[in-house]
Amino acid sequence: MGLHDLLEMLPDAALLVAPDGSILFASRSMEDVLGFQPRELVGRDIEALLPDGQRRQHRRYRAEYGRDPHPRAMERGLQIMGLHQSGHAVPLAISLAPLSDDEDPVVLALVRDLTETRRREMDLLHAQRMGALGQLATGVAHDFNNLLTVISGSAGSLSEMLPEGHSGRAEAEVILEAGRRAAGLAHRLLSLARRGSRVVAPVDLNHTVTNMEAVLSRVLGDTIDVRLELGATGGPVLADPDEIGQVVLNLAVNARDAMPDGGTITFITEVLGADSATVPCSDGSTSDPTAVVLRVRDTGVGIEDAVLNRIFDSFFTTKSDGTGLGLATTRDIVERFGGSIRVSSTTPEGTEFEVTLPLAVACAR
Repeated sequence: MGLHDLLEMLPDAALLVAPDGSILFASRSMEDVLGFQPRELVGRDIEALLPDGQRRQHRRYRAEYGRDPHPRAMERGLQIMGLHQSGHAVPLAISLAPLSDDEDPVVLALVRDLTETRRREMDLLHAQRMGALGQLATGVAHDFNNLLTVISGSAGSLSEMLPEGHSGRAEAEVILEAGRRAAGLAHRLLSLARRGSRVVAPVDLNHTVTNMEAVLSRVLGDTIDVRLELGATGGPVLADPDEIGQVVLNLAVNARDAMPDGGTITFITEVLGADSATVPCSDGSTSDPTAVVLRVRDTGVGIEDAVLNRIFDSFFTTKSDGTGLGLATTRDIVERFGGSIRVSSTTPEGTEFEVTLPLAVACAR
């Protein structure tokens, strides 16, 4: 059995590299690692298998190794990026060994694809981070609830003390409503941290938007005019009421930020007719072709195409203070209950978000 036959039996891909860097032999496993057949590699320069930015540095490494050739184990080997035949980079671990005591020996390089290893490392890191975030979320939610108890209790006492029709009583009622919604947010934060279940109930979009009008007016400021054009919705949708409220609030706050000099946000609801496309339900089934649409339209500066293509990406933001847009979360909420969200924008005329949710009665059939 010759050397080449032995190299073909190794678990890692193998290369024999001449002192000048040309490839003398490549095992069949190289096709699994970088997509090249062995005959395509023989005679090529070893640096041709690396991205452009690493080739010059690798030549220096190879020259240094040539001055002191010695076995280098895989676990201590050089980790570099290889260039796959398709053009994408592949993380590699390399072990080296000279095949003779000559001054310029042929070098055996064993090559291992680290893609799966890196993926497992990232999965583990992600799991650790999520565990830490879960602990943090639990602590924050409990502290937040404690503060809300004081705020809501004081607002409730104030509301009872003031006579009917007093302007301060209306303000106290707004605080109470905001406190109830904030308590729902804290509850969802705890549910997320504990991987708990959500509250799913019939939600009337018109009722949700109307109830939030007073809160939105204070959150959005005096320069923003809030208009409601609420049509027939055909019935409720099945969703978490607090999460639907979060969708409304997220879209409204982003619309406000697009109108630094003031403007108008219009909330529009309508029902899709029987000639509309079928809508998926949250359980994976398909409903009758009837759904409710909520449109949130602003008169802001609009969104450029480059931003529009990324607007639903996690952690993407255009805000100078680094706070997120919340649109990835908004989309997740909508899709979780069988709906969809779309955005259209014209600079500098404004933006419209369209949220479509299947009717509860349609999904229940």
